[in-house]
Amino acid sequence: MNTLPAAYQARRQRCEVWTRVMGYHRPVSAFNIGKQGEFAERQYFVAPTLSASHSVPAPMASAAQAVDSCCV
Repeated sequence: MNTLPAAYQARRQRCEVWTRVMGYHRPVSAFNIGKQGEFAERQYFVAPTLSASHSVPAPMASAAQAVDSCCV
């Protein structure tokens, strides 16, 4: 299935994948075999987009208004 010419194939290199584990980032290649298996089994999802009828409220105009409104 590889359609790249041989000249390009010789220059290819593996992409190192990093993931966040326990608050810091590590390369998946540094995981033990069990953790690599868990990483491969992860399920990813796509969050639904918001329609016009379900819009997010607009943020406050400025930080000064936020301070004034809470300290009255």
